[in-house]
Amino acid sequence: MARPPDLAALSLFDVVARLGNLTRAASELGLTQPSVSYQIRQLEEGLGCSLFERRHRGVDLTEEGRILRDAVQRALGTVEDALATLRRRRAAPTVGLVTDFAFASYILLPRLGRLKERHPDIDVRVSASQVEVEPAGRGIDLSVSFGQLPVGGRGVRLLQERVIALCSPGFLAAHGPLDDPAALARAPLIHLDGPERWFSWPSWMQAVGWPWRPGVEGLHVNTFTLAIEAAMAGQGVVLGWLGLVDGLMDAGLLVPATGRVAVSEAGYILRLARTAPPAALAVADWLKEELAPFG
Repeated sequence: MARPPDLAALSLFDVVARLGNLTRAASELGLTQPSVSYQIRQLEEGLGCSLFERRHRGVDLTEEGRILRDAVQRALGTVEDALATLRRRRAAPTVGLVTDFAFASYILLPRLGRLKERHPDIDVRVSASQVEVEPAGRGIDLSVSFGQLPVGGRGVRLLQERVIALCSPGFLAAHGPLDDPAALARAPLIHLDGPERWFSWPSWMQAVGWPWRPGVEGLHVNTFTLAIEAAMAGQGVVLGWLGLVDGLMDAGLLVPATGRVAVSEAGYILRLARTAPPAALAVADWLKEELAPFG
């Protein structure tokens, strides 16, 4: 045969094989019976074997016909599955969400499976940025950013800023106890450099009622993820935002260096675009429900 049969010929063969009758197959396909018979003969000639045994009241598959039928049904099933997936993707609403790396890593991504269980028809596209982005539609339907909830402004606070000093269990065993300012000053501290929107070590000390005493030169990093990784590696004491680090504490990777917690009115603020579609509203409601225990 010069080339393999095309999909149309195999689809026609599948209908004849399923119905076992050329006339009924022609009726289902919207063709004439002679046209169906001709195309089957063309297929058989191209393959060099008989696919059907002609009977008075219909046709039966030969051994070669059964082999081809099984292969065609598997192939057509795979094609149909792919087409169904494409149809679902085209129909599924897409929600664009932008947030910072810490919220994406420690809050959002670990929970996306639960979101998919709740809303299997919604696709969420997550973008991480340390720069605050205004949700204005056109691919960004909602944002979660750290800061103050503006008076009279749009937004809902998902997480209030509550910060505790953390370190690895091994670090605490080697340097602890650390539950007083003098002891903490003797330990290397991990500093998260950046805007003054969140607690730094000096402001945290002030908030918990301890004097700031610069001590051992510590490590400076520019992302919360790096700070947490350094603390888990035993490099020092880090400030951890409750709500972000709970999973790491539950797993025993980080432990409180002290029992003191600093609290502010800042936190993670959820904002929706004014033109947010219903799917974005559903994702926002899910986020508020998920983080209600931490709010």
